[in-house]
Amino acid sequence: NYAFYGCTSLTTLDIPASVTRIGEYAFASCKAIAELTLRDGLVTIGACAFENCDALTAVAVPDTVTVVDGAAFRGCASLETVAMGKKIARIGDTAFSGCKNLKKLTLNEGLTAIGSSAFSGCTQLPSAVIPDTVTTIGSDAFSGCTSLISVSLSEVLVSIGAYAFRDCTSLTTVTVPDSVVSVGSGAFYCCKSLTTAVLGSGISVLGSSYPNSNGVFDNCTGLVKVTIKDGVQMIGARTFAYCTSLVSMTLPDSVAAVYDYAFQNCTALVRVNLGNGVKSIGAFAFSGDKALVRLNF
Repeated sequence: NYAFYGCTSLTTLDIPASVTRIGEYAFASCKAIAELTLRDGLVTIGACAFENCDALTAVAVPDTVTVVDGAAFRGCASLETVAMGKKIARIGDTAFSGCKNLKKLTLNEGLTAIGSSAFSGCTQLPSAVIPDTVTTIGSDAFSGCTSLISVSLSEVLVSIGAYAFRDCTSLTTVTVPDSVVSVGSGAFYCCKSLTTAVLGSGISVLGSSYPNSNGVFDNCTGLVKVTIKDGVQMIGARTFAYCTSLVSMTLPDSVAAVYDYAFQNCTALVRVNLGNGVKSIGAFAFSGDKALVRLNF
């Protein structure tokens, strides 16, 4: 650990195949490293191993690596391309957070979990393809990725963490697969360019029942079309609050509850079809919906 921390004149680094582990903070703040070669044989990249290596532009993680620990490449401001090896099961929390020039990301089949804030603040990342082995996307995983236009979600995905895609202000469409059971509070909060959302049938609750947290699509002011598949059971608090472009909404018969402030200040909302299963509607669920003229039970 800390073996070469802060060696600010080091420009090129070639890790030999005999090295199996790079320790915590091993090359952190080596701000001049521009070329990094990692070789087969390496198994673990420790926490903060290359944090704040400001000149680093590309990372190719070998196929022998199984662990990329938290903050491993956090704050590598010049990093543009990342390719993950075949054996990585989990990308650690904040592993690539703040890599503000990251433009190309290749994730491996076999990856099962993306940690909290793993790619948060990667403001130049235009797209993300989540492999069909990923079951969990952590909280804030891609938050603040303001250039993210498209994201393809895994067909075996089970959980999308709170604020996972918060402030992805260029994202235009999202399809949540039927495999997803849980979508956390504020998962797509303030995605202002989002126009279309399709929500899969496996979701039990959208967001949270507590109104003191942001809703899943809270402040998605460009959202026009929402498809909620039969199977979704509850519309959480503030789920669609301040979705000011939303004109109509149809809830499937599987929805039993609409929580507090769920559609608050949806000022363009004209008609709502609640479905036959709704048993409770929370406080202020439709407050401020000035255009609402038709509510069908």
